[in-house]
Amino acid sequence: MMKYEKISSLNMQSVIAEIVRSAAFPFQWNTDVSTSTYGLIERKFFNLYPFSMHMELFYELVVHCTNSKELEEACTSSPHILFLGVEGSSITGLPLQPLPTSLIFLDLCGLSLEGIPELPPQLEYLAINFKNTELASRLPQSLKVLRMPDTILDAHVIGHLPPRLQVLSVNKISFRNKAEQYLSQKLPISLWSLQLCGLNEVNDNFLLNIPRGLHTLLIGNNDTITDNGIHVIPLCLRQLEIQNNSKIGATVLKYLPNTLKVLRLINCSKLKNINVEDLPQNLEILDLGWDKTHLVLSYKKLRRKSPLMEKICACILPMAKL
Repeated sequence: MMKYEKISSLNMQSVIAEIVRSAAFPFQWNTDVSTSTYGLIERKFFNLYPFSMHMELFYELVVHCTNSKELEEACTSSPHILFLGVEGSSITGLPLQPLPTSLIFLDLCGLSLEGIPELPPQLEYLAINFKNTELASRLPQSLKVLRMPDTILDAHVIGHLPPRLQVLSVNKISFRNKAEQYLSQKLPISLWSLQLCGLNEVNDNFLLNIPRGLHTLLIGNNDTITDNGIHVIPLCLRQLEIQNNSKIGATVLKYLPNTLKVLRLINCSKLKNINVEDLPQNLEILDLGWDKTHLVLSYKKLRRKSPLMEKICACILPMAKL
């Protein structure tokens, strides 16, 4: 028997809890998150413990429901459940029984909910969709990840989000007037990932006040942000994505923080004649979404750039007019 099989059931429960938590970070923007996250947790567990005697315990703590019967059983017969993913067209709602208080990871994106259920007080990860965003003020204070891919979040609700929130993903933020763009200053200071999935209207004033510790900013389809907005993004940002923008120009790229590792400016029509040397030195992934011949290369200072720059040059050298 291998050494890792000597882990007690109590200790194994703690191990599984850490695996469940790790599945939420880095947060994966995915329309089928309950299935993919469940599969990720399952793979991680069996990679670590391929012949484990704790398989039964694992499936008691990590549950993915595809019908109402499975969901009801999970809520009634699994008092120590850690992960619950719900997905299935035959499931019309939650059972009358309260959700297990032991839950730390709950994915209800597969359900169409008019209201929000009573949530476990120690919940850390929640994926849910609901129409009334006023309900966001009733979320557990312990939440670290909130994913609402089809929900339009009213800007005035921002100040009521859980204070420990680290990842926020919504379809868009709705603003009743221009002044509400400044409400970004009320986002939780702990936030390090902000993801807007749909067409949105956040502008330069919104970016001016986002938390300075933000590492990931995925803005999606946006034609309101200008060069001024790029000037004020957090200096520790590591990932930036903006799509279908006609106002951001190439000259502003030299002001991007050098901490940036992933840059996706997809189908931004004003980005022409980009100088590779203006890109952040630590960049690892570059996606412009169109013909790479728009890049203008200069090789004199290339040695001081990252390996990505050499790959870019090797890729487009036959096409570029130097």
